[in-house]
Amino acid sequence: IGKKSTRLVQSVVTPRLSSRPVSSSGSRNASTLEDQVSTRIRVSALHRNHFIFGANTDVGKTVITAGLTKTSLDTNDSLNVHYIKPLQCGGSDEAFVDKYAKSSSNYHVNFDQQTLFSWDLPASPHTASRMEASPTSDQEVLDAIHLSLANITTTKKSVTWIETAGGVLSPSSASPENNCDYHSRGKTKVDTDDDTNINWGWTTQADLYQPLAELSSTVLVGDGRLGGISATLSSLESLLLRGYSIAGIVLLDTGYDNVTALREYTDRNLKFLSRDGKPLFSDPGRSIICLPELPPLPEPLEEWYESSQVKETLISFNESLDQAWLTKMNQLQSLQQHPSGKDGCWWPPVRSDTVDEEASPLTSFAENTRLSNMQKRAIERLEHNP
Repeated sequence: IGKKSTRLVQSVVTPRLSSRPVSSSGSRNASTLEDQVSTRIRVSALHRNHFIFGANTDVGKTVITAGLTKTSLDTNDSLNVHYIKPLQCGGSDEAFVDKYAKSSSNYHVNFDQQTLFSWDLPASPHTASRMEASPTSDQEVLDAIHLSLANITTTKKSVTWIETAGGVLSPSSASPENNCDYHSRGKTKVDTDDDTNINWGWTTQADLYQPLAELSSTVLVGDGRLGGISATLSSLESLLLRGYSIAGIVLLDTGYDNVTALREYTDRNLKFLSRDGKPLFSDPGRSIICLPELPPLPEPLEEWYESSQVKETLISFNESLDQAWLTKMNQLQSLQQHPSGKDGCWWPPVRSDTVDEEASPLTSFAENTRLSNMQKRAIERLEHNP
């Protein structure tokens, strides 16, 4: 497995980044965003960005992502649809999504997809990058996503689905450049002449993408299996504590009624998050959904995707995501217009290096409640559309 196999896959919207210089340690030097991106990420009501996290591996994340992508294409012939897979280990989730997106009549006009970094070994990214001696740093991944999103310059309405790898707290890729205090580090033997051991650090998926949390909203693919309620709620709270905006939860039916329990919990127990007495979702019946059980392998999924139950449920869910995005944009516009007024917002705990301690306090909450830098960046990038 010693060969270097990490690669960036070219797409119609993102130029190749693999020409970046390689350091003596074998890792590409992560260049700054200013060197790579000429335009900033568009944050507006017209351009939805959704991260798709899983409560665990093998919960149906790619199946559901393909369904959401297909639904976006089928229901709006003027909508540009983008799919991004930042980290891929073994196989190709992009190929799976593309296979079922092709059935849409809008596929050739309104759809593009890309995988940013991939390894051959079907394992966790931190393991695959070490085994294949192909490090990829956090900054490289974030720069690549920034570049992809910033290059979506269409004036048409668009939606971007960003599918993560594994579960919410599954490891991301490892690199000797990942050496901050919050990285998990381990000695890694690299294929070099002197057989040197060097320190390669990694962080979780949720921590990796946290800088983009306020520029997107999140769909959580829950676990519909026995024990899945706990796994889903643990993942949900991990995301909320890192500042992600959860727009909805999707499960695949496995014979247990996990969806009812999740609707009850989010309706009753998460009111503290908004500080205004409102539950996490205004309509849990539309925001937390359960899709029918998948047919047994190797039966293809065309009929499953085309079934009325799947299509109607995903259409309604996608409409709720669109409404949640509009609500998020309205909140950002309110903060932009009245940054210290009564329409302030409460933000959950984030890493200390993301908070501006000199920011003006919001008058609507305690004196030490402040806007996070994530929210400030989103406000700065907010576009006003008619």
